[in-house]
Amino acid sequence: MNLEEAPLIRIRDILLANIDDYGEIYLIGGYVRDYLLQKQNKDLDFSVTKNAAKAARSIADYFGGDFYMLDHQRETARTLITVDHVKMVVDVATISGENINEDLAKRDFTINAMAVDLADLNKIIDPLNGRTDLLAHRLIPCSENSFTNDSVRTLRAVRFIQNLSLDYDKKVKQAIKNASKNLISVSGERIRDELCHIFNLPDIKKSMLLLVEFALFRQLFPDLIQLQDIPPQPPHVHDAFTHTFRVAELTQLFIESIKNLPQQPENEFLNDVLLLVGKYKNCLVKFLDELADRNISINTLMILAALYHDSGKALIVPTREDDKVIYPNHAEKSANIVCERMKALAFSNEEIQFVYSVIRYHMADELKTIGEEEDPYRSIYRYFRETAYSGVMIGFLHLADLIATYENSISPSRWKLALKSVDKIFDGWFNHYTEVVSPPKLLNGNDLMEKLGLQPGRELGNILKQIREEQAAGIILERNAALEFAEKMFKGM
Repeated sequence: MNLEEAPLIRIRDILLANIDDYGEIYLIGGYVRDYLLQKQNKDLDFSVTKNAAKAARSIADYFGGDFYMLDHQRETARTLITVDHVKMVVDVATISGENINEDLAKRDFTINAMAVDLADLNKIIDPLNGRTDLLAHRLIPCSENSFTNDSVRTLRAVRFIQNLSLDYDKKVKQAIKNASKNLISVSGERIRDELCHIFNLPDIKKSMLLLVEFALFRQLFPDLIQLQDIPPQPPHVHDAFTHTFRVAELTQLFIESIKNLPQQPENEFLNDVLLLVGKYKNCLVKFLDELADRNISINTLMILAALYHDSGKALIVPTREDDKVIYPNHAEKSANIVCERMKALAFSNEEIQFVYSVIRYHMADELKTIGEEEDPYRSIYRYFRETAYSGVMIGFLHLADLIATYENSISPSRWKLALKSVDKIFDGWFNHYTEVVSPPKLLNGNDLMEKLGLQPGRELGNILKQIREEQAAGIILERNAALEFAEKMFKGM
């Protein structure tokens, strides 16, 4: 990486071609920081003296990208563009203050308070010695009021500490804790965006522990704090809070392994999961790419699912069953809790529905029984009828939950059954989708109303539903057989 790579040069040329319209033009913040670290960065931030929105729109128009305003008052605009098949985010803002030095002094951390004049890419403007702090791996706020001026910076601190392995002193820690209570006044969208950044970093457990250390976790996830009060109970070897972090950690590992298999699994159980991932690797990679095309951040959503999968337990009186402590209907209650949290964080309806489904069905009977069935296709159809595409990812959460529950005390038979069940679920989705998961419709409602004199309603829906299930089981294969089955079913009602 360098400051003369093609995308930056093309954008620079667009802006400099109309420099009289924009005045001084600076590349600032993260891109400069990552340039010094020799890391790739697909986000570019520019500060201009005037006409920031016009500058952003000129970039959007040139690359055929999307444009929208982020802050009308400060005239900050964003454009989403694709350059050489790479998706990039470009923000343009008006310089805050009399000059670029004043602008940089108002930023969050010294490592982000560096700039480059587009007219001279060889000179880095660094009034707060951010380069020195970066090389020394120090997180230093730009001012004593950095966190109180914008409490979202508390989350950004976690992101940079975690991602760049930065050190911080007691003063910084206390400043973050003091400002953490102000997150309640921040918009859900801004918190969501920072959480997405944090959840996309490696080692989610370390990120979560930092959030706890800085008193941020309680502000972000108040629904989960009570899990600390649930001690280890059979069959769980961890308390509920530790179990939750462990499930998140394993879920992240499994998702990351789809594209990057780790070299040395922690134990035989993880090795078995990685072998299963390897078996469906190409299919899983394509599956994740398709979700990304729908703007579904699978890493973020699955970690949310992991964090909230047992959240309902804090509200349920447990019972005992076969020497185990049971929390009746905790999956459904947990799914409802996460919906409210995600709404507050401004996630989309599709994202909320995805996480709801993952949590709601992470205890589905099929996850425990399909592995025992010689002909599992009817059960697989029923499973995906309820879960849709989230059913694939539920398999990963189920395995993570099982390992986190028992750790090394899990019985070989129970583990083998879980693996076989998830294997068959994957096989059904990836190898038998059109036959089992979504068989073609041999009849529709109009056909049955015409042939049987049925009226629209529950009876009609139940017959169509049962026909699809018989198709998935391989019993009904063509239209006439479907009509005959429908007639018999109707007479028996």
